[in-house]
Amino acid sequence: MPRKNSAFFALIALCACASVCAAPGPTISTFKNGQVIGIRATTTEEVRAAATAMATAFEKDPPNRAALLGAAKAMTAKARCFNLYMGRVAMASIQAGKIDASANSEAFLQDSIATLSEVNDQTQVKCEMK
Repeated sequence: MPRKNSAFFALIALCACASVCAAPGPTISTFKNGQVIGIRATTTEEVRAAATAMATAFEKDPPNRAALLGAAKAMTAKARCFNLYMGRVAMASIQAGKIDASANSEAFLQDSIATLSEVNDQTQVKCEMK
């Protein structure tokens, strides 16, 4: 199980480091109790890279719910919002046929989105992407 957790954190790091010089992308805002606590401007390349990485992660052996929950709780609110929206972008891209993904990768995305949303609800964090 530690291997799965470290792979999940490596994926998160990859998504966070995907920022390169590219066209401006969406801005992700993080709110707690109605107050802005973080704003992240992204690039279209960063969004594309993060969505692709998330859609192709864990094709054979996705992390279990406990590992996802532990990882989500360890993230900052701003990181949870970024990963929540990148997961949603990845899922939409799969559903639109723009990215191929295994059934395990889709299950990982669905579980990841649900877990991040749950932790955000528990911590009164709201996310907005414009």
